[in-house]
Amino acid sequence: MKKAVVFIESYSRNFPSSSPALAKLYHRLSESYSRYAQSKVLPLIRKLSGKYHLEVIAMDSESSMHLGNMPHRRGYDFIETEKIDEKSMEFVRNFMGSNELKALSYDGFSLWELEEVDIWEGFFCGFARRLEIVKKVIEKQKPELIVVLDRHSEIGKAAMCFSLPTEDYTPLISSSLHSARKKFLVAVLKHVYKARWPAYTGAGHTPSGGKKVVVLTDTSRIASSTLPWVPHLDRGIDLMVIGPEDGFPGLPFKPFSAYPSKQAEPEFSSLNKKSITYEGMQVYRPLAEMFDFLFHIGFPRSIRYIELCKSIIEAEKPKLGIVYGDRLNFGKVVCRVFSRHSIPTLIIQLGVINESPVFGPITATKMAVFGNHMKNMLVKHGNSPSRLIVTGQPRFDEIVKRMHKTGNSYKNPGKKKSILFISNKDNSILHAVISAAKKIPDAMLVIKLHPDENSKQIKLKSDATISHDPLYGLLNESSVVVASSSPIAWEALMLGKPLVMAGFTHGGIDCGAAINVHKEKDLLPAIRRGLHGGKNNLIKRCAFERTYKRYGNSVAK
Repeated sequence: MKKAVVFIESYSRNFPSSSPALAKLYHRLSESYSRYAQSKVLPLIRKLSGKYHLEVIAMDSESSMHLGNMPHRRGYDFIETEKIDEKSMEFVRNFMGSNELKALSYDGFSLWELEEVDIWEGFFCGFARRLEIVKKVIEKQKPELIVVLDRHSEIGKAAMCFSLPTEDYTPLISSSLHSARKKFLVAVLKHVYKARWPAYTGAGHTPSGGKKVVVLTDTSRIASSTLPWVPHLDRGIDLMVIGPEDGFPGLPFKPFSAYPSKQAEPEFSSLNKKSITYEGMQVYRPLAEMFDFLFHIGFPRSIRYIELCKSIIEAEKPKLGIVYGDRLNFGKVVCRVFSRHSIPTLIIQLGVINESPVFGPITATKMAVFGNHMKNMLVKHGNSPSRLIVTGQPRFDEIVKRMHKTGNSYKNPGKKKSILFISNKDNSILHAVISAAKKIPDAMLVIKLHPDENSKQIKLKSDATISHDPLYGLLNESSVVVASSSPIAWEALMLGKPLVMAGFTHGGIDCGAAINVHKEKDLLPAIRRGLHGGKNNLIKRCAFERTYKRYGNSVAK
């Protein structure tokens, strides 16, 4: 029999969008398609096993769980993700720096550069990983052909980039839903996007003029992390928060709709599709969805933000602009537009900074960071130390002060030990934790979702519980905390909780207390170790000395 390899993955994924509603729409389409496709996969794999010497590669935890006892290997065991991520980010930045793409700009601002994180995190990072996995599997397993279950899926697109013979079963796995998604998705997202933006074209509000400091945000979720210091400012400072329509109680506030901004449509020249190559392979066709999204949603969003910032500057005449970060699209636009008008900007660290290549030189005048450890990491990423100010994190001070317990509404039969998982919108880690927790019968899994996640979108296949209870009550009740790149991980350490950092694709917490896991196969023993470690006092002491004082003590700053 011929030796063949087949790659299995879940068919749902995150999709960059200009609002949670758009992401939710895409998620529902992807989940429906995923359920249909998975119902067809196992019968076909069993049939192919009688035809070929078949090597099955599971690309994520969800597909591995679906395969059950069927022999298979994990795709991510073939690569070192950190090195691949660095290489793929270098590709994205070089790609955006080409003369052809530099022409795609608006008012002198590079639209490609403003969308850098969406391009890398939303599309190319995952695609590059898949390309590298397929390449490594071909090199090590030396198959005679690749079995492609669905050439429209992400792994299917990657597999089709190679010259190895393929046997394509797309008609059996793919459904009319996929065709509908491919045909109508961008059109629907574009319609919803345009319906959302008229609220930001100005409704006749009278500009106040003369504001000294403006705090800008495109989401109200960041208020608890970035605005607790506002009431403590010198009362002589004239400050205003500008953001979405829902506002910020107790703070001087104006909505985006108070600032008229003109409609503007980008004009794009045609791209030389064949010139877009990665590792010698032409990748425009498998990334066509990315380009559609950027042209119809991403770039118009950036243009609207540019015009909005210009309108705010004209109306408020600020002396300083504050934003929660310049890594994502909104913050990038604010820093660049304000800089053009010679207005200094301050960005405030919102979450964890790690070794990910998305963290490069800042564009703001100054940045407030949690502690010296974060400062040193940013210096390593090419930032001048003089632009980084260690301020601590006021939220951590509150944790230290209260350390209180609050009741929880979830049921814990038999008072089992509690594994608390802090989700960070990474489905692969979520399913890996669910899979590991199922193998620990004397413990129950409690999931605290990211604020941008919807519990209705998470399909649990175990006794796990999604809790909406207050975070600090859940932390206090937990026996072990599992997190991935989240400030809550530090808070867990401050409360003396054993911490497992499931960082399959990035570094962990370097404080000597966390259990850092870089391979999915090591997650289960790490959680068991955390459950039965019993070193809470040591963890708490380490957290105070090496985490709180290093990263978060704002009182001492």
